[in-house]
Amino acid sequence: MNIYSRSSSTGRLPEQANTPAEVEEAIRRLSREVNRKYLRKRLARLLGLKQRTADTARDKYDQIAGQYRQTEDALSSDDMELVMVGGTPHLMPAAEFLDHHRRYLAQVLSEAGGNSLMEVGAGELNTLLPVLALLPSRPEEVIALDISEARLKAGQPYDKAGHVTKYITASAADIPLPDKSVDVIFTNHCLEQSPKLVAPALREFARVCRKRIILTEPAYELAHPLQRKRIRKLGYVRGIPSTARRLGLNVVSHELLPVRRYRNGSAMTIIDI
Repeated sequence: MNIYSRSSSTGRLPEQANTPAEVEEAIRRLSREVNRKYLRKRLARLLGLKQRTADTARDKYDQIAGQYRQTEDALSSDDMELVMVGGTPHLMPAAEFLDHHRRYLAQVLSEAGGNSLMEVGAGELNTLLPVLALLPSRPEEVIALDISEARLKAGQPYDKAGHVTKYITASAADIPLPDKSVDVIFTNHCLEQSPKLVAPALREFARVCRKRIILTEPAYELAHPLQRKRIRKLGYVRGIPSTARRLGLNVVSHELLPVRRYRNGSAMTIIDI
């Protein structure tokens, strides 16, 4: 069985993992990977290389457009994901994990209701299209927004039924839509690598949204020690709920996902408008 990792060049890490001891080894390997990435980031800063901005993020995602789709399309039954179920690490088939996550998100979106839905950071539509298929009734208007036009174009051929009614290439902090024009906005790991974008993005979401904002992002304050170490070293987002409250937004819940990737410590934050 392979430990699945979308961050690797092939989408897989060639490691057997089907016993508790091997799960522990997978966790140790993840810790070493965090240290390597941290050293690369420090070296980049020392050399004066570009830091992550909206422009560098767009350039990066333009360059890898299509790779998320290719990785997911190539998944086999041997590809495993290291996940947290409650407070315990488990190995789960990667395809099963993705299905579980999307079903949970579809349930939350269904409860939110509304006639219009927008995913910010929709990328290649890996999340949006499967979630739409799981909703008991689809919104009349479905918007896919991403900073990378190339990634949106890579995903469009997968929308054979034409469920997405509008594609927008824009930053999460500068959405070209009128005030209160979308019922529900959601993200799925859109903000995690851009902590400076969180406050302006939340302001923009609140401006455009009529009913509910649903954010699936890393949760430093709820994460276990290795996840916190990873978030700190990689400079990922922290404190989404506190930022939202500081902006005067109504955070109604902030909870870890019931099943989440071990490395991310992801939580769902729900904000009512």
